[in-house]
Amino acid sequence: MTNALEVFPATLEQRLAELAAARECLLAEISDGVDAKPASGWSASQVAYHVHLTEKSITAGLSKTLSDGKKEERRSDEYLKAEWEGIAERVPSRQNKIVAPESLQPIDAPALNNSVNLLKESSVALADFVKSTTLDDLASISIPHPIHKEMLISGLGWLSLIARHDLRQVKQSQA
Repeated sequence: MTNALEVFPATLEQRLAELAAARECLLAEISDGVDAKPASGWSASQVAYHVHLTEKSITAGLSKTLSDGKKEERRSDEYLKAEWEGIAERVPSRQNKIVAPESLQPIDAPALNNSVNLLKESSVALADFVKSTTLDDLASISIPHPIHKEMLISGLGWLSLIARHDLRQVKQSQA
């Protein structure tokens, strides 16, 4: 793994680098042109489409939360680091099987090249959103996890969750 995935991202630029490093790993794994569906799991096009849907949903949620003015007290740097460490430890792990919410399941995923293009588009949209806000803004909002609703994740935590979700998908496609 690259350094961007191993060191706590204290700035927005570092969060974007974390996202880019994880996305590079995912695209390298799924962009080989092979789109066969394994006996269990998703095909490469389904993985790309699922990640696209997830990223698009998170970007929309973060944007809406900020535009609705739902800011809270800014999370401390210590809190943000502990949150990042927890996400980095738990999300890529395949020990806990998580079924994607229905809205994020890759039903009718387009062909691999189209799914990858959608994924690249949602990645650009997320990066544009992040560049339009501040670290303090993202550290001052939280959104509950769609499955573990009691788990509130900061805006910055969601960025790291997207990166770690990419790495989880890499592990699943290698299994």
